[in-house]
Amino acid sequence: MSNNPIKMNKLRQIIRLYCQGTGTKTIHGMVGTSRTTVKKYVHVWHRLGITHDEFNEKR
Repeated sequence: MSNNPIKMNKLRQIIRLYCQGTGTKTIHGMVGTSRTTVKKYVHVWHRLGITHDEFNEKR
């Protein structure tokens, strides 16, 4: 298992799919990352307390 960060476009895709109600198991299959990675980044996003729109504005 590597500890490399994912690319921003992949992170945006994970957050977008999660906000659309897609489950982590489905997201990991669509994006090509592990379920653990999906859960980790969704958790961090929740902890930041920003909305999906705010996240997309910070380009």
